[in-house]
Parts: sequence; structure tokens; C-alpha cells
Amino acid sequence: LLFTPLLRYTPDLELAPYLAESWELEGDTGAVFRLRRDSRWDDDRPVTAHDAAFTIRRAL
Repeated sequence: LLFTPLLRYTPDLELAPYLAESWELEGDTGAVFRLRRDSRWDDDRPVTAHDAAFTIRRAL
């Protein structure tokens, strides 16, 4: 997850899904991301919400 973003920019600089299949903002400081179900680690384990949250917290 360190190199796979939840969202990406399109050539028109619009946000688009990448690891997340969708997202919605919650208030001024929150967001809910729904992860793609087909995302897998190299060992074929599914990428989970816990994995994504851990990576984001670690980067902060």
C-alpha cells in the first residue's frame, strides 16, 4: 500500500478511484473509502481496510 494510492489524478486533474472503488467525505475532516475487492498482496491475501488504515497512520 505504500506505493498504491487510494485515489489518483486523471489527466484533467480530477480525483479518480484507484485502490478505493469509491469514497465520500464526512464533515470537514473525514472521509470513508470503499476498497476494491479484487486488491491483493503479492502472496494473494486480500488488502483490507485495516491494511489501508495502518499504512496511512504510518505515513503520518
